[in-house]
Amino acid sequence: MTHDGGSRASRRGLASVKTALAGLLLAAGGALSAQTSPALSAPTPADTPVVTSWQHAGSDIPADPAWRTGTLANGVRYAVRHNPKPAGAASIRVRMDVGAFMESDAQQGWAHFLEHMVFRGTKTLADGEGVRIWQRMGASFGTDSNAHTSQTATTYELDLPKADDAAIDSATGILADMMQNATIDPKSVEIERKVVLAERSLRLTPLSEKFRAASDAVIFPGLLAGRRNIAGNPETLAAASADGLRAFYHLWYRPERAVVVIVGDADPAALEAAVKKAFGGWQNGTPRPSEPDFGTPHIPASPVAIVNDAQAPSALQLIWVRPHDEHPWTLARVQNSFVEEAAIGILERRLATEAQSGGAILSAGARRGSGQHSVDQTMLYAMPKAGDWYGALDRVFAVLNGALAEPPSQGEVDQQLSRMRESYSGSATGRETEGSASLADTFIYDVDTGDVSASRVFYRNAFMAMRPTIKPA
Repeated sequence: MTHDGGSRASRRGLASVKTALAGLLLAAGGALSAQTSPALSAPTPADTPVVTSWQHAGSDIPADPAWRTGTLANGVRYAVRHNPKPAGAASIRVRMDVGAFMESDAQQGWAHFLEHMVFRGTKTLADGEGVRIWQRMGASFGTDSNAHTSQTATTYELDLPKADDAAIDSATGILADMMQNATIDPKSVEIERKVVLAERSLRLTPLSEKFRAASDAVIFPGLLAGRRNIAGNPETLAAASADGLRAFYHLWYRPERAVVVIVGDADPAALEAAVKKAFGGWQNGTPRPSEPDFGTPHIPASPVAIVNDAQAPSALQLIWVRPHDEHPWTLARVQNSFVEEAAIGILERRLATEAQSGGAILSAGARRGSGQHSVDQTMLYAMPKAGDWYGALDRVFAVLNGALAEPPSQGEVDQQLSRMRESYSGSATGRETEGSASLADTFIYDVDTGDVSASRVFYRNAFMAMRPTIKPA
């Protein structure tokens, strides 16, 4: 079991410094304006006929016809798909719209704690019996392999190497039972409390805590995202009783907050029938909870945060943040993202060239990141030569100011568009050989990020239609 938090950009970026110069730098001027690329006109790509899906509500992007989707009468959403790789296997995912955002201040870490508890027995299954049944089916279990919790969701994962109709019925039935009827026994709570606290100590090292505090101060002020650590804290975890966890479970584990995904070497109609059989009778008669107040981004008290630690690699970041765009993905938004991708790619290449010049920068780059109910980020990052912070910062700003001063050359644009064409074409071709687990994970990721699951051919065609309109200006 694992937990992962923060935006992708802040998790993967290099935020640490060894000296008291620069760590996380956030542009204060205009940092929170809702900046968007101008809408560009391009022909809609010829693609498959429009297919509707619950995931595509409000979007003009057609759903991938390979997915068979629906919503049960109780609100459970599902998506199933035939995929022959690996032969005879199936991958099942159950995503609950329950993460750290749903916790109160006194409940921090409970969503992840509860992830552990649902494996510890139900009204009909003894403690661990469900896992033992799955293991007899050939499924592997262990840390980080069967479930994970984020700020927005808890997702349960099961990969069956041999999955006939009976195996899929059994596996989905056990998962449905876990989502509805977990007993949350006091003795098991005490056992899992020790496990959860040990995980927290292992993952939240003093250095990572410094990174988190720095990010919260300059990237997430005013946002719930800056106040909800998936791992919780020792005080709130110690206060988690069986009764308290059970109440949290019955409040948030509800059919309308569930997404079930099955991909495997089976008839989609049979997979759909398995979902309906296992999850169709799920009812939760308690009043629906209100959605959390996700907060409003604020200008930080200081635009600079410094992390000083002997174990930290020398690095700096410049980050521009803006409120996350919660609107549905549309073709126009995808077209704008192509322009942004090209621009970031050109800037990253210029930074890499600067790093190769032998000056103050050892390596540098640029990336974008986003987080639901949080912020979208544009980041420049660099690793300076030892002790040359001012020189590295100066060169990063020189590259940035050069990009702002005038458009890139047509050659730079063409080079980046060529790379993007290869990427989107390769992605469309590669989907034909993708495994079931990867397909299931990608669909869940799309739900996590508020994206739609269109076919990769659609994105390839959309880019090819858009490409001629992307100019240096």
